[in-house]
Amino acid sequence: MLSKKILDIFETITVTTGRIVAAHIDKKYLTGKVDFASIYAKSLEEFEEFSQEIAANGIVVDPQPKGSYYWLTEPLKTSIGAIRRCRVRKFDMTHPERGYNDFEVVDYKSFKLRYMNDPHFSLVDNHNGIEMLEFRSPEYDVRVYFPNTRF
Repeated sequence: MLSKKILDIFETITVTTGRIVAAHIDKKYLTGKVDFASIYAKSLEEFEEFSQEIAANGIVVDPQPKGSYYWLTEPLKTSIGAIRRCRVRKFDMTHPERGYNDFEVVDYKSFKLRYMNDPHFSLVDNHNGIEMLEFRSPEYDVRVYFPNTRF
């Protein structure tokens, strides 16, 4: 079982991303599925602590130098839905926020056309065939991603 400390961080991230989506995104573009949660560690010590705890509660499905991707044995039960996939990312200056969630969209092309020119959005391509729009604003301590893949 994950500690209250990690569960509280994930819940804070999901509550905030849920508020962002409610305030900035037309619901017609969303499926209602949230599939992924990530914590941006604030230090190397926090990264090590959280990674060890999450590894003890799931399996590594994609090891990465900046932080592995995990499949949790028991899903996170959050205010925006159950989440099984998660990550703890090593601290770096380009990710000062606390974390993010991925939200599934009904039709990525339509979503991209609608929001691409919004100043809060930027296009992200991870070079693995996954493209996504990233919502980012200095008002919030989280990011929100809308990938071109279905969960």
